[in-house]
Amino acid sequence: IILVSQTGQSASYYTTLFRVLGLNKIFALRFGIGVWNDIFSSVWIDNADDKRENERYSFNAVQYPKNGFSPLPMLTEVNPDLSIEQILKERVESMVKEGFNDNILRETTFNTISFEENQSIQNRYLVCFGEDNLYNLGAKFDGDTVSGEHGHLPETPFYIAFPYEKNSLKTNLFLQTFPNDKPILLYSFSGQLSAIATAYLRLLGYDARSVLFGGHNIFHPNMFFVKGYHDFYVFWESEIKNYNFNTN
Repeated sequence: IILVSQTGQSASYYTTLFRVLGLNKIFALRFGIGVWNDIFSSVWIDNADDKRENERYSFNAVQYPKNGFSPLPMLTEVNPDLSIEQILKERVESMVKEGFNDNILRETTFNTISFEENQSIQNRYLVCFGEDNLYNLGAKFDGDTVSGEHGHLPETPFYIAFPYEKNSLKTNLFLQTFPNDKPILLYSFSGQLSAIATAYLRLLGYDARSVLFGGHNIFHPNMFFVKGYHDFYVFWESEIKNYNFNTN
């Protein structure tokens, strides 16, 4: 089963939920219909931006620590007569009904948030979910010392999205450094990995939201710094395939 959404962010979110239920042969189309043909690509092109040139925002290269250890969230309104499998199925069904909006041009939901809106959230826990070259994008390196005006917003910690054996969301790594009492806002390369993490964290009871379009909307002109195998998560106009389509 291949899920197709406008940008791939919604599809990534729902694919995660369905995989948790055991549908392993389900996949999200990378970048969504936006790369199928240039007729649909405006949603990506229009949302390419560089917020680091905007005086409203302050970026730095400080390596901020993760939150301290905290218990997992307590799930409320759970029927104690249900099995774990039944509770999980109910939570997935509820989250599917809630929806996930992957277009920053439309009104966001409580599962998503724009980069601009994240600034107005009080007591938030903003997270870079990717690789260190996303976290330190544009920063300067001198041995183990990182400096410069670029990188990330103040108080933003870094969580590894892959490789899989080092993924920070593992319970034996840093899962429980996510706070259970404040909004968790995650950005990734293009919003697809953060959508996956958001689905996972919300299933566990965390108040998590995916920052729509991620680095693509925050510092797109500098995304060439993450060239390499990370290209899989970085949108360029060359990604547009211009495949045929019909309206039947």
